Amino acid sequence: MRFGGQYGLMLALAIVPASAQAGDKAAPVQVSGNIAVFFDPSGYPVDAMRAREQGRVVASVAIDAEGRATKCAIANSSNSVSLDATTCSIAMTKIHFVATRDAAGRNVPGTYDLKVRWVLPPAPPGTTLVTFGGTAADPTCSVVVAGATRHLAAQGCRSLANAITNRGGNLSQPVFVALPDQPGFLLPEGQ
Repeated sequence: MRFGGQYGLMLALAIVPASAQAGDKAAPVQVSGNIAVFFDPSGYPVDAMRAREQGRVVASVAIDAEGRATKCAIANSSNSVSLDATTCSIAMTKIHFVATRDAAGRNVPGTYDLKVRWVLPPAPPGTTLVTFGGTAADPTCSVVVAGATRHLAAQGCRSLANAITNRGGNLSQPVFVALPDQPGFLLPEGQ
């Protein structure tokens, strides 16, 4: 199962070039293309999604004279190691930069401030986010109910995992599902 449609990841992306290192007369570093495509639902870190983490990251990216990212430092943390690391990973490996130019038109090193707001998608009506752990043969399933993490009973978890994999789904990504309202489907709190 995948996120999509109106329930896809909501991600506000603000791209603001930092002042160039070469001086005030240098043109700012620019990006090539639409970098928002790198911050789609499939790029949301699984561990951050499981922990329901979201937040704003500001990463300062050093760009060499050829437009390659050479260093990424978190200038303002989201308070999520995973979201911060993913922001820098995307900046270093996927985003293409256009080098800054000095007053004479020569490419020079510069910096770029990448501002990203990671926002979890809302659960579709009548569904709950389920995350999987364990193995395919013996999965574990966790859900958040009324702000508390609960676990599905073993048989219910196996049935859910089988249904997802039989439809070509991937248990490495959390999914939104409608959970049956049956006694014993959710384990009591603390189990």
